[in-house]
Amino acid sequence: MSLVTKNKILIWIIVVLLATNISTVATIWFSNSNTLSATNISEKSREQERKIGRYFIEELNLSHKQRQQFRDLRHAYRDNMKEIKQILHQKRSDLLLEMKKENADSAKLLQISQEIGLLHKNIKIETFQYYLKMKNLCDTRQQKKLYDIFEKLQSPHRHHGRHGKNHH
Repeated sequence: MSLVTKNKILIWIIVVLLATNISTVATIWFSNSNTLSATNISEKSREQERKIGRYFIEELNLSHKQRQQFRDLRHAYRDNMKEIKQILHQKRSDLLLEMKKENADSAKLLQISQEIGLLHKNIKIETFQYYLKMKNLCDTRQQKKLYDIFEKLQSPHRHHGRHGKNHH
């Protein structure tokens, strides 16, 4: 083999190794940045949950015993809602994937839509059960305040979410 051919082969080997190293470093960097984003979102979510919990405790002026009961109720409610929302997210993804298909199956789309509707129903059931349990641990004055808080949280005018102002 001539010296020129050997040099060309070595240059190609170096180029391939360099490209492999760059792609490896890029993959590691993107993976770490996604992990950090997920961690930041999770931390923000936990902080928001703590703020909501403190808001209820302060607004209702809960006793020490009521606070512990409230925390237990809130923890169970949050866990149940998390599970429902994870399933709901998966069903929405399934719906979009089916819609994207060349020959989307209408029966499957209808089934997934009904499952999504049932999950929304379950969210409402969990919410009113949580409210009733909270109401039971409150005195009459606290019950009035609790209703006012839930009314604000459930109001369609409370937020201007994805669908714009005052969307029903």
